[in-house]
Parts: sequence; structure tokens; C-alpha cells
Amino acid sequence: MLGIPIENHEAVTAMSLSYARGVVRVHQCCSILACPKKRQAVAKLIAARKAIAGMYAVQQNPRPTEMR
Repeated sequence: MLGIPIENHEAVTAMSLSYARGVVRVHQCCSILACPKKRQAVAKLIAARKAIAGMYAVQQNPRPTEMR
């Protein structure tokens, strides 16, 4: 986000819904397979019925979108 590299991908002990939303935004380029923090945030949002499990398709190597 804002060109600043993400350095902390470790899961946290407790996560609020607002923090989970922020994590998903900041870690949008991370795969949920490789990023424990994003995986935890997605699980929190799904458990609270604020997100649908299918919204976060698991991709091992997501391709960047091509600009035309």
C-alpha cells in the first residue's frame, strides 16, 4: 500500500472486524496460502458473515493484471 513493502505477515493473537478489513486491503497482493495474517483476517470476516468464502479464491501464483 502506498508503495511501502509489507514486512509483517505473522498472525496476531486477536483481530477485530475493522482490523481484519484493513489487513485484507493492505495484503491484497498476498496469497492466503502464503500469508498467515491475511488468512486469519479472511477467516474472521467469513465467520462474521461479512465476506463470502468464494470471494477469496486460493491462487498459488496470482498473475498481475496486464495494462493495455
